Amino acid sequence: MPPMQDCRQCPTRSQCLMAHVDDSNLSQVRSALVHQARLSPGDVLLYPGMPFERVFLVRYGHFKTVVLASEGQTQTTGLHGRGDVLGLDGLGHGAHVGEVLALQHASVCVFRFVALSELAGQLQELQRALLVALSRSMQRDWQHMLLLGSMDGEERVASFLLTLKQQSPCPLGSETLDLMMTRQEIGHYLGMTLESVSRHLSQFQRRGWIRLERRRVDILQPLALQHRRDRVGLSDASASRTKHARPSGPERTEGVSQLRETGIFERNFHEIRQAVAIRCSR
Repeated sequence: MPPMQDCRQCPTRSQCLMAHVDDSNLSQVRSALVHQARLSPGDVLLYPGMPFERVFLVRYGHFKTVVLASEGQTQTTGLHGRGDVLGLDGLGHGAHVGEVLALQHASVCVFRFVALSELAGQLQELQRALLVALSRSMQRDWQHMLLLGSMDGEERVASFLLTLKQQSPCPLGSETLDLMMTRQEIGHYLGMTLESVSRHLSQFQRRGWIRLERRRVDILQPLALQHRRDRVGLSDASASRTKHARPSGPERTEGVSQLRETGIFERNFHEIRQAVAIRCSR
């Protein structure tokens, strides 16, 4: 096993919990660090029923969260990248409810949660960082619910591409992204069929907004995607109708089913309760 990289020299420190911790306290935080794990595409980091004992800070690479719906179908409910905290779903139940898989070659810092939470009681900056991470996780759940419940197909695909662009570690000026997933997997995440995802990507390419090559996409006109996601450029009447209209057809059915089956609401409740408990223990 390669030696663990010190937080002071870690190039991703500015994007993780340790960005908020003073250098003089890093040695204390390191005592809660178990190891730094490397994963290959398809490797499973967490699985349903796995006891909640550790949390994981993403150093690089991307992951997806998959849950099993009541009908036996799998649904992709989250995408995670550099700086994200994984494993918080186990806070409420004491066990993880979904499967987290690596989409790329990735690395995570593995922390004992009990030790990390005890340190949070001593280090105010670490406690705040944990609460911020919890808040970000809940905000993503809400944004995903908004995407499934109110956006049409084009808006969902545009939002997906812009999210990947935002999370991309590519240097400034580089707009080439790795989709990381098949069209079917993207559809599972967006609550759409494979055919709908392919159709909207092709439409964006014909308009000159993107250039596709298998699982790689060049973002040629990010503002056009942003305007489509935000419904900019529609007439007032059309924008009003679109804003208040619900998705219809397969996209509407799949989106609502995903909201109902994945347990997002229950998970948010338990996360909020745990956050309040941590805050009140100070």
